[in-house]
Amino acid sequence: MKLYLYILLFFSTGLLAQRAETNVLFSKAKVLIIELESINQLELITTDSENVFRVISNDIDDTNVPRVYVENDIVYVKVTSDPNKIEGSNKSKYRAGQPLFPKYSIHIPTNISTKVFYTKGNFIAHDFSGDLDLHIQNYGKVEIEKFTGTLSIEIFSGKIDCTVSQSILNIETSKGNIESFLKDKRLIKTTTSLKGIYKSPNNTLNIKTINAKVILKPFKNQ
Repeated sequence: MKLYLYILLFFSTGLLAQRAETNVLFSKAKVLIIELESINQLELITTDSENVFRVISNDIDDTNVPRVYVENDIVYVKVTSDPNKIEGSNKSKYRAGQPLFPKYSIHIPTNISTKVFYTKGNFIAHDFSGDLDLHIQNYGKVEIEKFTGTLSIEIFSGKIDCTVSQSILNIETSKGNIESFLKDKRLIKTTTSLKGIYKSPNNTLNIKTINAKVILKPFKNQ
């Protein structure tokens, strides 16, 4: 038996109504797929709550309302509309309202396998636990502060700022820049790559980028 709980909160700003919305879904699924369009920011948070997936959306309208559902033991968070694709009179109304791109905060259980796809926008994850595969088609700023598991990032351009506690590293760039403050003799750095082990091979960090700046810093216990 699958149980769905949706909590809807609405507020209006401008000619095209913007609102906030919270969706809560209970599922034992161990795979999450997130598919979005252009966004302001996505924050992914792992929690101790078992089987609870919470999607908090801000600055959304009819063009970017997320669908949250389970299919074949996979949880999906999907947005299938893009404000850049609005046509005709609706496009004029959209511009007149001067809407913001949406912000999403998604809370998931630990040790979930998560795949994220979106066009452009920023990404944040602090103390993330699980496997994460992040794909940003165009530009974005990615902020990762400590992670446990396997983290893979593919991005065309922008900036990746990652704090690492211990990990196997496989960083590759075509035209970007890699700036590393990690100290370990097993790390081998070239102008376009950084590969090796930092402290322990318990986690894995894979980064592939065309033109993004990659900054790697050691995690320091407070």
